[in-house]
Amino acid sequence: VGRKRRQDLGGGEEANQSNGKPLKEKVLHNLMLGFVIMNGALPSFFITSWEISATNIIQTRFNWSIQYSALLVGGIALTPAISAPLIGKLSYRIHDKHILLGCASTQLVSAVT
Repeated sequence: VGRKRRQDLGGGEEANQSNGKPLKEKVLHNLMLGFVIMNGALPSFFITSWEISATNIIQTRFNWSIQYSALLVGGIALTPAISAPLIGKLSYRIHDKHILLGCASTQLVSAVT
């Protein structure tokens, strides 16, 4: 009865196999999940804060209206809509890992300079 109940609750062989993973593998898996989640979330936070400050600077320094400053910032923020499909076409010729390495290198250089 106990064995059947454990299988009904999601136990059984799958639970024994997942519990049998080495600790190092579990830790690396969780670290990779955290890395992927942070890589998705952090750029959104930075882009949003940049847009707010850029709009504020454009309005105060250049005396532009809210509409014109929002159009300028929106146009700048729209550039990934052009570059992403181009990189997608490039991936037919070059391996994805090389493209990702090149993009990460470019971002690192632009952040440092």
